[in-house]
Amino acid sequence: MAVIIHAAFLIFIVCFYIFLSNEYRYGSEQFFAGSVKISVLKLIALFVNHFIILTIFTALQIIIVLTYFYFKDIKFSGFYLETAVYIFYYWFAPSILAFFIGILLALYFGRKHITYAIIIGIWLIIGPMNTEFFYNFFVSLHAGDIGQLLYLYPLNYSNVYRDVIGYNINLSSFLAFLIWLLIISSLIIASLIKGSHTKNVKLASLFVSFSLLIVAFCILPHATMEKIPAFNYKKIIEEAKYSQNQTPDIQDELLSYDIRNYKISIHRKDKVKATVEVDLDLWKEDSEQIAFSLYHSMKVNNVKNKKGDRIKFSQQGDFVFIHEPTDPLIFEYTMEDSALLPASKKYLFLPSYINWVPKKSNSPQLILDQPIEEDRIIVSGQEPADYELEIIGIDNYYTNLPKKGKNTYSGEQVNGVTLIAGAIQKERLEDILLIYPQSWPDVKEGWNHYYAALKETHNYLNNMFNLGKDRIPDEIVFLTPYSKYSSFLTSDHLFIHHATLYELGTSVHEIPEMYIPGILWSDVQTGNMDPGLIEAFNELLNDFLYEEIEYDTDIYYRSMIGLQPLDSTIRYEDIHALGIDAFYENYSNMSKQEKKNFLISWYENFTSIEDWDEATSFMERFLKENR
Repeated sequence: MAVIIHAAFLIFIVCFYIFLSNEYRYGSEQFFAGSVKISVLKLIALFVNHFIILTIFTALQIIIVLTYFYFKDIKFSGFYLETAVYIFYYWFAPSILAFFIGILLALYFGRKHITYAIIIGIWLIIGPMNTEFFYNFFVSLHAGDIGQLLYLYPLNYSNVYRDVIGYNINLSSFLAFLIWLLIISSLIIASLIKGSHTKNVKLASLFVSFSLLIVAFCILPHATMEKIPAFNYKKIIEEAKYSQNQTPDIQDELLSYDIRNYKISIHRKDKVKATVEVDLDLWKEDSEQIAFSLYHSMKVNNVKNKKGDRIKFSQQGDFVFIHEPTDPLIFEYTMEDSALLPASKKYLFLPSYINWVPKKSNSPQLILDQPIEEDRIIVSGQEPADYELEIIGIDNYYTNLPKKGKNTYSGEQVNGVTLIAGAIQKERLEDILLIYPQSWPDVKEGWNHYYAALKETHNYLNNMFNLGKDRIPDEIVFLTPYSKYSSFLTSDHLFIHHATLYELGTSVHEIPEMYIPGILWSDVQTGNMDPGLIEAFNELLNDFLYEEIEYDTDIYYRSMIGLQPLDSTIRYEDIHALGIDAFYENYSNMSKQEKKNFLISWYENFTSIEDWDEATSFMERFLKENR
């Protein structure tokens, strides 16, 4: 569709340019020699016809798409309206802009051949696919950069919708469109002045022209604001680098306290703000400084004591340092929109596995996996605490805390609190509460099939590794606001980060790959482990589960490994020198029972195996002891 819109953008520019430039060339109806009134009326009539035809065709497109949603059993929600707005914005608006550009070029350049070169340049620079052509330029933009005026379209037309967030539509892009229309309209009016013969008409035209420029200048700061970070892959890489590089080493004495309970108040208006009272048990009454883990998109405004007096603090990376702490501490902070934790007046994603309230931890939340240039989430250790949560200004949301009153929740939690709001819907199927995107069809279709496969996978892994996790939580969150394909398992709810599905039943074959990280690694400190080893283990276990469990699906699936290492080893330059190829070959030659025993033994000893040298040595010892 992007190609069609891009082609239509060029065609409209050329058509309107040729139409008016021919009149200018041949003097049809004395277009430029006549009065300004005739010229203006002619342009208005041309625009109205263009607008009406576009409106009809755009409305037809919207009707077709929404009808398709209806017959696909997608429940009626704000998703329908957002889809209509998206189509109107990205399909309709470029064609309107093309009209104004064509008129402007005709008035200023007439029938000059160089105009076609200018048209091609404009088409590439400001056309609907400019973000594809100049991707690196647009992902490097920051708030306030003048280049934001060219950032009118999605970075990737195949990634225009995200769970929780919704469509990649933002006010700043709309205002940038408006600025272009105002500037071009101003230039068109200025060009028409030469056709007037009275002073009053010239002055009126100049006044209107300058007024349009002034309006464009006034809205410029709002048009150059940063776009939604979650749709910019480079943003989460920048956040990972910031967390890793700006977070200082945390010494044990900075963590000389325990947290007993939290009182959290979330207020959403123009931005999301939080007030968090932390009840502490300080190990030393005269502590000079303590540190709390808090993701850096939480911008701390104040830290106060119980009397309301401000306490000196500093924020570095993913940590807040409190000088001369008291009990309790009251944190006041603003949640900035970020790629990892999207937060705005429309959406909010605060999972329990990221520290969005002050926690006791000594590691950053996000690091950069440099060999493959990807972000990596570090789940910090959790301690039980009592939580009270008050939610103000948010309607459609989910939290894992039990409800106590109107907009208030409380309870003891080991793994922390989750709060999600935005483009979500909830469905209770028997004893299971599902939280899933508004863009999904009715989850009743295929749910029993999917859940049966999920339970079988859970039970098999639980018994295989003796995990003591007897059951899947009663609340399952199917949401993926960023490009992750994994899961996080807590005591009372399960996160499944899954790509947007057309039907749950068609994705049962992906359960092993998705669920292994959640059940095996959610409560393990993986920050100091080689991620390549974890990925290799997950791949081998995924392959083993395909042999052990028959996933009932029409989609063909098989092991992605075979005899050759794949994803987990692309980070290494020489797999032969590290013995990785021999490691995989030895594994593939094992019997099914040997594979199972090896995977169990490897998982039990994972913390003592730091690199591939130790992994290959471990396999050699295993083979000697078991053959």
